[in-house]
Amino acid sequence: MSKVEFIENDKVDYDFEDPFVKTIIEEFELDINDDDDLIVLSREINLACVIYLLSNIQIKMLKKYWETKRKRKLSDDEVMTIAESKHPFRIYSYTHKMDLDFHWTEKATMYNDINKILTINDLGMPVFTTYNQIELYYALLNKDLSFIADYYACLVHVSQRRELFDMKVDEYIERVISKDNEAKVDGKQMIKK
Repeated sequence: MSKVEFIENDKVDYDFEDPFVKTIIEEFELDINDDDDLIVLSREINLACVIYLLSNIQIKMLKKYWETKRKRKLSDDEVMTIAESKHPFRIYSYTHKMDLDFHWTEKATMYNDINKILTINDLGMPVFTTYNQIELYYALLNKDLSFIADYYACLVHVSQRRELFDMKVDEYIERVISKDNEAKVDGKQMIKK
């Protein structure tokens, strides 16, 4: 997609005063008047949202794996601390069987996060552009948890979770999705009239 096509087709109208958007702009030193920087802004916002939502799912997977291995209950904070202490680049070739046998209520929250990822993808510049990302997109469409149960990816995403949470990405995601839902409701009401 060319820069002009992106700018003309970008469906997201960023609120540059939003705390999360401001944090991304400051962290990457972006100029909101520069078209290239707007493309970077969109990509970084979408990527941060996707990583955070994937980490919502993957923290449950790591938690279950490490609780079984350590034979004790772990808090989410302990799981994040363990993930942060690991060095994923050293274990890239390792594979661990991640248990996907979750209670239906846990699976429901995982599927909810998957739906949020797909919604965010539909709201702005597509997140899934490379070959691996397209595979992830189709796995998410099919609600295939085994595709995201990769130990390496779980460590990478969960180790970034605390930083993303501190940036208030969770609040941003809820605002964006609720704004989209309101727009859909308003659109349906206009059609009925």
